Amino acid sequence: MASLLLLLQGIAATAQQITFADSAELFIPALVSTKNADVKITFSPDGKKMLWGGIDWIPDKKDMDIWQSEQVNGKWTEPARVTFDSDSNDFDPFFSPDGRGVYFFSNRLGGFGGDDIYFAAYNSTTNTYKAAVNLGDQINTPGNEWAPITDASARYLIFSSNGHGGFGGQDLFKAAILPSGYGKPINMGAMINSAEDDFDAVVLPDNALVFTSAKGKEPKADLYISYKTNKAYTKPVKLPAQINAAEFWTFGPAVNLKEPGYLYFSSHLSHSMGRTDIYRIKYTNKIYPK
Repeated sequence: MASLLLLLQGIAATAQQITFADSAELFIPALVSTKNADVKITFSPDGKKMLWGGIDWIPDKKDMDIWQSEQVNGKWTEPARVTFDSDSNDFDPFFSPDGRGVYFFSNRLGGFGGDDIYFAAYNSTTNTYKAAVNLGDQINTPGNEWAPITDASARYLIFSSNGHGGFGGQDLFKAAILPSGYGKPINMGAMINSAEDDFDAVVLPDNALVFTSAKGKEPKADLYISYKTNKAYTKPVKLPAQINAAEFWTFGPAVNLKEPGYLYFSSHLSHSMGRTDIYRIKYTNKIYPK
């Protein structure tokens, strides 16, 4: 009841209410959720590919890699490093809802700073990815850019950065996706961004925004939800305890558009297999007349 009241506080003007199931389930133990660190899953628009970030999956290789599994004859294949993965850090994959390809960040050579955002185009006819391309200096800076996503229509890009200025640490930014590139990144504002780090967002099918924030003095991060109304976002509300771990970071929110009504996220809950696992939790969204 307390968690429901917290959610209701932020939605009075939005005419919608999202509530979550009582517990989250570990997602595909031993295949996706392992003894290592598994973070931020994404799915192709047809739901037949899933990609996620893995740390320490390769013995004696301590960097971040992107892994992929495909559904063949109703079963998920053994994960393999996606073809555009490199020997540098590659992380935070996001499959564009229009099927054009995968956004991710990397610190590979040739970028503009620390971690830059890249895009690997996908050809559904040949089931292959092209070489990853840096999004350029309109998006990337000498700082770090993380966790690129788009809305469900792939009209705009949301990502976090500490190189575009803002309120402190990583801030969330939004840039239009144009035929010839990307619009100027716009800070998502003080309602979303804080003096700490705000990053790892996902837009739910109902347009609510779930994101990660290190608000407060504790050395951890939690998931928050903000509801969109009249092109603005409401005050973020921390998600309930069955999602946010008491003493561990909870981050990497994601959705599968072929499986509406589930929120995916990364954390270390009581039934974890490794340092960080991928979970999913069912939610319901009720729309009320204004």
